[in-house]
Amino acid sequence: MATEQKKVVQFPVNANGRFEFPVNERVALLSLMPKQGNYLMIKQLRVLSEALSFSDSELKLLKPEQVGESLRVSVEGAANIKPKAIDIPEPILSLVRANLRGLNQKDALHTDYFDVYEKLMPEEDKQESAG
Repeated sequence: MATEQKKVVQFPVNANGRFEFPVNERVALLSLMPKQGNYLMIKQLRVLSEALSFSDSELKLLKPEQVGESLRVSVEGAANIKPKAIDIPEPILSLVRANLRGLNQKDALHTDYFDVYEKLMPEEDKQESAG
């Protein structure tokens, strides 16, 4: 009798939901998060948004400036801000991955999301993208 092989999905090392995000990835992730859902999801999104947000001291270094639809920050200031360790709840992580997967499938994955894609997506998705 032939044994059925399970497809193994490999996630990044931090599959438990704890990731280190530098400034550019924090900004990108904020834009990738879902804007609606059920009560529990919205509650988790609020907590994650607060974790990704910038402190007053970080904002002083970044000197953010709105230019059209884009947000510009000081490169020097960003270089002086250490990556922040953030826990992403599994339901939110799944939604962010689905958003990234959808953008990739439509060939609409922006360069701003590249590092986040590399960090959050399972190897299987990266291999499928290459082929």
